[in-house]
This record gives sequence, C-alpha cells and structure tokens, in this order.
Amino acid sequence: MSILIETNYEGKYRSSTKTPLSEERIAVNAARFNPVDLLASAYGSCILGTIDWEARKEHFETTESKSEITYDMSEDGSKVGKMNIKIFFKNDYTPEQKAVIEAAAKTKCHVGKSLDPAIEKNYEFIYKND
Repeated sequence: MSILIETNYEGKYRSSTKTPLSEERIAVNAARFNPVDLLASAYGSCILGTIDWEARKEHFETTESKSEITYDMSEDGSKVGKMNIKIFFKNDYTPEQKAVIEAAAKTKCHVGKSLDPAIEKNYEFIYKND
C-alpha cells in the first residue's frame, strides 16, 4: 500500500508537507530547520518505535526513552556522511533485553535500513538515565 506525502515548495527555501497522520502541515525553512534535520528526526522516531515494538514482543517495554542524533555532511557537502546516535533509557535492562534493544536499533528500523549504507553510524546506549 502506497502512502502519499504531499510537499508544496513555497519559494525561498520554504516548503510545507502534509501527511496522512496529521491535519496540520509540517513547515520547513531550510535556512533554520532543513530537510536533513527531518531525516534525522524521522530516524530517531523510527528507532524508538522499533525498539519498543521488539521489546514488547519479548514482554518488556521501553517507554520514556529518548534519542539524540547529530550528523555531519560528507566532505563535499552533498549528502550525510556520519550520524552519531545516542539513545537514553530511564530504566536499566538485563543483558538479554539490552541485546534486543541494540539489535532493534541497529538492524530493524525501516528508516535506518533505507539510509545509504555508506553513512557511518555510531550508536551509544545510555541506560538508567535520570
């Protein structure tokens, strides 16, 4: 099933996007919050949702988690070259649960699997973050 994402370019590096999930349009001003920022945001959201999905299949939850993603553009500035992904959890988990969490983050997220494999990805998992 195809999902329609409609984006209108308004000029001067501004656009707005409508998704089937919201009545409100997402506004982007590339001078302040650019489309690559949206990519990183989508990746962080996907990672957290994927982790929780996999955790629930193993009968535990990862609510109150948070991601922080920084990125660097490639040397020529034409694409993302490197992403540093930090994932924070309010709770601590058993070694088995941590293995589920970390595998989900690194290998099961749809957005992550769609990214260019040449992008260097560094993951850091921080447990029992108060």
